[in-house]
Amino acid sequence: PSMIVLDEAHRMKLGVRGTYGAACMALGPLARHRLILTGTPAPNGRRDLENLMGFVWPGHGQRAVEAAVAGGDLAQASKALQPLFT
Repeated sequence: PSMIVLDEAHRMKLGVRGTYGAACMALGPLARHRLILTGTPAPNGRRDLENLMGFVWPGHGQRAVEAAVAGGDLAQASKALQPLFT
């Protein structure tokens, strides 16, 4: 597919550890473009956001979130991740 859009993307917050997340993560790399829609991107913390960004940006998304939040400065993390949000 050229594009995959996940509505209620927070449902894949478990990533490959959950059934829905595993299916999404398997299909994601097959699409040229990946979009997520969610009102609650990280209800349980940064791991949720890492999994969402891992879908949107395979191979880089999880590392980008990890690097952004590593120092504990949430303002800096928000600034670093802002380009990934519209």
